[in-house]
Amino acid sequence: MSIQPDFIKHSQLVGRLVLDRQTMAEVGKINRVWLNTNNHRVLGITCSSGLMGLKKASIAWDQIYSIGKDTILVGIKPDASPWEKPEGIESIIDYELITDTGNRAGKIDDYLLEPISGVVVSYIYQAIDKGNFLNRRFLLNPEAIISIGSRRVQARAQAVDASEPYTDGLNRLILQAKEFIIEDGNRTIQHLDGVKNQLTQLVAQFREEAPPRLEQVATKVQELAEQAKDKTQPLISQALDQAQSIAQPLIEQAKDAAQTLGEEAKKHFSKSPEVTQEATQTIDITGNPVLESGEPDSAETITAPSGDSDQSQSSQSNETGDDSPDPQRDS
Repeated sequence: MSIQPDFIKHSQLVGRLVLDRQTMAEVGKINRVWLNTNNHRVLGITCSSGLMGLKKASIAWDQIYSIGKDTILVGIKPDASPWEKPEGIESIIDYELITDTGNRAGKIDDYLLEPISGVVVSYIYQAIDKGNFLNRRFLLNPEAIISIGSRRVQARAQAVDASEPYTDGLNRLILQAKEFIIEDGNRTIQHLDGVKNQLTQLVAQFREEAPPRLEQVATKVQELAEQAKDKTQPLISQALDQAQSIAQPLIEQAKDAAQTLGEEAKKHFSKSPEVTQEATQTIDITGNPVLESGEPDSAETITAPSGDSDQSQSSQSNETGDDSPDPQRDS
């Protein structure tokens, strides 16, 4: 056998394509790995091919030339007789693990073997009451196995309790997560680079197209402003003319109303008692208006009625030329 990985798992063999390295013909895909449970060594494999996998071919382990990630190359001699599975060979996958104290420890679900010799270096079992939610798989030394029966394996309880956790599954998950993060980061970087290139192109396009468009917009705005000015000026003049035509009658009406109010005020004040009293004080008791020199008007004489004794006496006094002062006048 050529250079191989240090260890390989049973689960990594099942389903792998097997090719004849001489003819590169397809032998089939591995569906069974045969293990000698007495010495814990793999003796051979069985491949299935054809319709529904009905065609079977068994190959001894020492006929395997190389084990790769994708295929297994085998060297089959044309004149060699087909390998047949010996008696007592089993495949203990999914066997229940029982301790020698009678406790169920778990179930064997895989094992590690050395590729060249086919010797099992450790069994892997799924624990029932050990580990945590991240990892419940543990390694069991083949020397800890006491016996193998029908669907059950008995092992020493002390070895089971001291078994170490198998971290390949966890490491694989971490590796897958790491690969996913790296791949996702690369995709993100590529996406950002694409966005950056698009933005650069848009900026360059804007720099080229923006100045002419801005100039066009400025010219259009100026034209609209001039049109608005031309259309607005007649409207303003028309509005001023309308306002003047409406206001002129109101102004005339206001003037007429003010003049009328002035005339009515004059009439009102001419008939008021205060004005009448002042006018009365400027008339002589004889009815003649008093001039500025204090002498009665000789042109007209008003005679008081005869029925009034006081006025008769006053008239007689005036006729006799009595110059005694008149109390009413002095008062």
